[in-house]
Amino acid sequence: MASDYGDFCEYLKRTLSGKEAMNEIERIPYRAFVPGDKPRPLLEVEIEKFGIVLCVIDSGADYSTFPKRIGKEAGLDFTKAKKSTSECAHGDTVVSYLAPMRVFIKGEEFVLTTNFIENGGEPALLGRYDFFDRFEITFDEASQQVTFKKKKVKA
Repeated sequence: MASDYGDFCEYLKRTLSGKEAMNEIERIPYRAFVPGDKPRPLLEVEIEKFGIVLCVIDSGADYSTFPKRIGKEAGLDFTKAKKSTSECAHGDTVVSYLAPMRVFIKGEEFVLTTNFIENGGEPALLGRYDFFDRFEITFDEASQQVTFKKKKVKA
């Protein structure tokens, strides 16, 4: 019994970390960050040297976006990152740094080109560049689900 429990715990750890290989097609129901919040297409992403972050899958974002503090805690060096400023839809100006970050998503390990936001960046977003190259992603608002299908990535 203890062995079964240990195996289950190990499976759960791999699954939540994104290291468990996914089936050919996987459907994930939308979830809320907190009870009572609007359900969204969320996905757990494991960041090398940091841990797991719950992210919104955002097909309208070119790049994935994370708070800069996560990149710092993961040991990223921003001295060579491309720095830029942009204006958000609500009028605030934000400073961001474009840098690569190693991640694990749905059993795939790869480098995700990420915009790290100086002040803010919550919630973290998974944008099209690098992420949508690896998965065919379909949003179904009526059933509140997102469907993933692995793509064959060109070497």
